[in-house]
Amino acid sequence: MSMTPQPTPSPAAFMLQARGVRKSFSGTEVLHGVDLDVSGGRVLALLGENGAGKSTLVRMIAGAAGPDDGQLQLTGSDGRVETVKALDPVTARRH
Repeated sequence: MSMTPQPTPSPAAFMLQARGVRKSFSGTEVLHGVDLDVSGGRVLALLGENGAGKSTLVRMIAGAAGPDDGQLQLTGSDGRVETVKALDPVTARRH
C-alpha cells in the first residue's frame, strides 16, 4: 500500500488559526504564545506531557475558556474569516 503525500493547505483553507494564545492560572502561565492551524478534512492530534496545556487549548477552541492574550481566526462555510479574541460555546459550535 503506498501513501500519497497530501499537499499542505493554503492559509485560506484553514478552518481555525490560533495566534499567540496565552493563558495563566494563579500567576502560572500554562500556554506560552501558542500558534495552531486546523484545516478541514484532516485529523489533528495534540500531544504533550501532563500539564503542557492541551486541555486548556481545547477548552479555548470549544469556547469554555478565554485566552489572556492572542487571537483566533475562524473561516466560516461562506469563506469569510472572522477574528475573535475569545469564543463562546455557541459560536464555537456554529463554526
